[in-house]
Amino acid sequence: MLSIVSIVTVPFLAVLFIPMSALSGIYVFNGTLNLVQGIGFVYWVTRDTHRGFSLSIAFMRETDYPWRTGRGVQIGFGKYSFQLGICRKNKTETETEGLMRAVKGRRLHYRPKEIREWL
Repeated sequence: MLSIVSIVTVPFLAVLFIPMSALSGIYVFNGTLNLVQGIGFVYWVTRDTHRGFSLSIAFMRETDYPWRTGRGVQIGFGKYSFQLGICRKNKTETETEGLMRAVKGRRLHYRPKEIREWL
């Protein structure tokens, strides 16, 4: 049996919750288009480079500090796509080491000039 309090409370809470969630969403995503955002081990990216509708598995490699890598799900609709996933920070000590890990690079034992001479 529904009471008067529950009948009045549910619409009242909905009227409060919907505008508050819209305003907080605007605050969280304001100025973050095409930037990786994250809190702890969760990351999200909103991009404007999409066409149509899609749902796919996604990955992310950040090429700036804290050089996070992650996997998640990407949902695209219209010209926007939203990616949400789990990430981890790479343990790096220098900027060069972080960039090398981000692009899956490694140090060469030989100089590029010597490698060119092999051919």
